[in-house]
Amino acid sequence: MRKYFLTGLLILVPLAITFWVLHAVISTLDQSLLLLPEQWRPKALFGHDIPGFGVVLTLLIVLITGLLTRNFIGNYVVRVWEGLLNRIPIVNSIYSSVKQVSDTLFSSSGNAFRKAVLIEYPRQGSWTIGFLTGVPGGDVVNHLQGDYVSVYVPTTPNPTSGFFLMVPKADAIELDMSVDAALKYIVSMGVVAPEQLPPKK
Repeated sequence: MRKYFLTGLLILVPLAITFWVLHAVISTLDQSLLLLPEQWRPKALFGHDIPGFGVVLTLLIVLITGLLTRNFIGNYVVRVWEGLLNRIPIVNSIYSSVKQVSDTLFSSSGNAFRKAVLIEYPRQGSWTIGFLTGVPGGDVVNHLQGDYVSVYVPTTPNPTSGFFLMVPKADAIELDMSVDAALKYIVSMGVVAPEQLPPKK
């Protein structure tokens, strides 16, 4: 009975968590329907709510926003809007910080999270996987001797929290592993190991 119960858990738990995450994402994105006038919402048009309709609306809003801001007028409006936000205390610091992070993460020309590395952490002899996020900047550079890299070390099993480290470039070993494979390895707590590649000569 114990063996059958564990087998059932191994099948149902991943399914339940997957559906729970999808439900949470869809429910959150469906809140974009509140932007529509009440008479344009699915409940008024079809007599009942349509799950996922807000996801389509959100994707359309993102796509249209991207199309509008790619031209001269759109760029001008964005600059005016950002200039207005930068003049508001507290809001300007939050907005500028979030924008810098999003530009780094989502820009096609950015290097953040492009490589997985192996570093010794939290002590000598213990190793963990991190992701290159760039190089140290600002006044920090004046206090570091030699070549350093910035590394984000995610926690397990929640990779959205973690630690930011600046380590010598020589101590960060680049892995022949995709970011997706490294994330799966971290989230699974080492259970889902990537395919082992032959050692480099």
